[in-house]
Amino acid sequence: MSALEIDQYFDVHNFVKKAKEFGVNEQFAEYEARQFESAINNVLKNTKKEYKEFFNSKEIATKLDIKELELKIENVKNDLLKWQVGIGVTTIITLCGAIFTMLKLMLHI
Repeated sequence: MSALEIDQYFDVHNFVKKAKEFGVNEQFAEYEARQFESAINNVLKNTKKEYKEFFNSKEIATKLDIKELELKIENVKNDLLKWQVGIGVTTIITLCGAIFTMLKLMLHI
């Protein structure tokens, strides 16, 4: 990261100038400013690295991935509906058979 990039986040010269106005020793103010600058650089560098890793990750879904997933979900919905209808029809047929058998048995008794 260049000094130009860090300048937009932290102005070392301005920090030292203000610290001196408050009576802080110039060497100590310079030391503190460099420590702050270093900390900010580290945070920015790590943040950029994390974002870069995240966006290069295979775990990010593209629009095509989402469309494919939506199609799979739609197919599963259709399959479930077919099973529900099939089970419903089977249940009705089984109940009709049971009722018919019971009526047949009652009429013979």
